[in-house]
Amino acid sequence: MKVKVLEIAEIRAVNVNSKKRTALLKVSFVGDAPLTKEVSLDEEYAALTMKLLKWIKEQKREADDDDHPVLGGISLVNIRNDEEVLEVAPKGFFRLDQKLDGVKGVRNAHEYMKAYGQLLTMQEVIFRKKENSYVNL
Repeated sequence: MKVKVLEIAEIRAVNVNSKKRTALLKVSFVGDAPLTKEVSLDEEYAALTMKLLKWIKEQKREADDDDHPVLGGISLVNIRNDEEVLEVAPKGFFRLDQKLDGVKGVRNAHEYMKAYGQLLTMQEVIFRKKENSYVNL
């Protein structure tokens, strides 16, 4: 049986498509390689966060080649700060969605192009780990 413990350092929207209402997320971890995933911003933010955490666990699961008769082949992934992510990330997705709606509301062509240009280069932080939030035992 293998157990892998991860801690999410940051979730950042690195590319946003306002027409499709999608965002490319970069998930950074403490001491592990980052992951990227494209998500749709059309669903409920709490459900989106739950799906993202489930996807992270699936992607980071390692194959267990243990020959133990009962526990062999079982691999678990625990996210140390998943409760913090579930609390903060939906608010980050809401802020990102509000910025997309803000671009839609602009009626002046010059202001629209300016807002759209900012949207193309924007990197919105959805979640960032609080410093010293966990003590390593």
